[in-house]
Amino acid sequence: MMGTNNDKQLSRIILKGFKSIAECDLKLSRLNVLIGANGAGKSNFIGFFRMVQQLLEQNLQVFVSRQGSPDALLHFGRKTTEQLEFQLYFGNNGYFATLEPTHDNRLMFTKESFWWNMSGEHEIGKGHFETLALSATGTRIDSYVVPTIQRWRVYHFHDTSDSAYVKQPHGINDNAYLRTDGRNLASFLYLLRDRYRESY
Repeated sequence: MMGTNNDKQLSRIILKGFKSIAECDLKLSRLNVLIGANGAGKSNFIGFFRMVQQLLEQNLQVFVSRQGSPDALLHFGRKTTEQLEFQLYFGNNGYFATLEPTHDNRLMFTKESFWWNMSGEHEIGKGHFETLALSATGTRIDSYVVPTIQRWRVYHFHDTSDSAYVKQPHGINDNAYLRTDGRNLASFLYLLRDRYRESY
């Protein structure tokens, strides 16, 4: 699989210690397809992107609490995995973070940094509980990386039970964007059919 040098597209991900993923290092192209048996870790891999979204919305501790604790996020819990580490590359730029569990069941940044292949790694902080990536870092790398990640949307329509949001009644005008749980799928498709026939 060939990678990409586009600074606005994720080109490589290194992930260590997240849920069922002990370690992975993937080079990505414009289109990437995950194929694997049930329980292989596909949903956990997608779940990581949801965590990064929450992290950049400064909701990391809320996300950790809703997951149950840091032990629910660390590979086999903190007794097996002492830290969660990820590196996200966007062509020549990157965003890195290392997170460790605390005694009060939070995840703390032990390192957060930006990276540029011409000058290496620029640490922006450690010992904090919500990201510092949104504050001006003086590196200018953040202006490439952060907006790209903020535009990510994770769609996961795995719930098809009778009580699933996608099967519940919703307003026909709830169509500004497709919601991540698919609850407004019908109204969004109706909008496409009505106004954007080629996309539909």
